[in-house]
Amino acid sequence: LELLDGEVLDDAERAQQYGFSSVPHAGAEAVVLFVGADRSHPVVLAVDDRRYRVQALKNGEVVIYTDEGDRIHLKRERTIEVTTKHFVVKAEDDVRIETKNFSIRADQSVQVETASTRFATGALAFGGQGGGGAVTAQLTGGIVASQDLQSNGGAVSLNRHVHTGVQAGSDTTASPVGG
Repeated sequence: LELLDGEVLDDAERAQQYGFSSVPHAGAEAVVLFVGADRSHPVVLAVDDRRYRVQALKNGEVVIYTDEGDRIHLKRERTIEVTTKHFVVKAEDDVRIETKNFSIRADQSVQVETASTRFATGALAFGGQGGGGAVTAQLTGGIVASQDLQSNGGAVSLNRHVHTGVQAGSDTTASPVGG
């Protein structure tokens, strides 16, 4: 710490709030208390760096931030906004999100890597981006398949077809019932 004209203190004790820890940049400002007015026992009570301070917070808002622009912003109307470049959650056992609505928007891709995936839902629909494109698949129940569903010009086999209009000989049959 650089205090009075030319006075430099090394290894000053720094009080921090439980659960919060930081390492300020050189040039940050500090509030220092000398216990019992003893200049050999400085305690740093608070450190701030106005160069990186988040501006324009509304009354009652709280923000945790870094000089690189990372933020956890507790905003008005009970909204929490996290801003970062990479966001990683490490949970040893599980992650659970409970809410009325949940959405993910990714400009490039979504990737899921898991040994097993289970959806318990009343309806599952797939469609074009933003919901405005053609539906490419819609599952509303009643489909159990372990093999034999193909597309893109390939045949569809359900292993058992019921045909109408079957005639003896080498004639072709009509299309299977139901398509």
